[in-house]
Amino acid sequence: MNNSKKFRSPDFAKYVVTYLMDLKEESNQAKDEKKALEKMIKSGDLSKEEKKELKISLEQSKILYRALNAVYKTAKRELSYYSIGGSNKNSNDYEDDVETEEIFIIAEKEMTEPKPTSASTNKKGKKNNTNVNDLTLIEGIGPKIQDLLNQSGILTFSDLSASSYDKVKSVLTSAGPRYNVHDPQTWIQQAKLAMNEKWDELRNLQQTLKKGR
Repeated sequence: MNNSKKFRSPDFAKYVVTYLMDLKEESNQAKDEKKALEKMIKSGDLSKEEKKELKISLEQSKILYRALNAVYKTAKRELSYYSIGGSNKNSNDYEDDVETEEIFIIAEKEMTEPKPTSASTNKKGKKNNTNVNDLTLIEGIGPKIQDLLNQSGILTFSDLSASSYDKVKSVLTSAGPRYNVHDPQTWIQQAKLAMNEKWDELRNLQQTLKKGR
């Protein structure tokens, strides 16, 4: 098979290098959030309703972590391939590359498309029986940041799209240095697309971002 397929191009190698460190960082953050949520759920200081909400957030965190980890591992494998030189790969190995590209697509959809969870969100990204959207569909917003936004009155995509950059940034700043490092510059734009259910446009935009930072 011809080794000059676009999947082998230098542009893809640059893509891998560019995103590798960001993916690892986001993967670690999702893992930390997952552990923190598990610890909170195990504590005996929560009401039944609070535990229910935390379990929903935990499931979302697990999905995000699995997706990020899958993309990171695939990116790392591709980076190693370019480091050792791909011209010696045979046609069977190229088939594996095609499979790898499919993993990227699946993982990106996992992170960016609205996914329902039991008693959590419907196909429009809205939490069942509540006037609240799943803000974690916005690239850069995890369960913890979603909680902070909710506490400040930002509950829906509409709320977020109508918010100013300064307001959102002040929420992060007030929460401390761990959250202040996030840059919500694109969140309002993403929220407008989500509000109008333009999921394909949202996914395309998210693919150009450095994980919302």
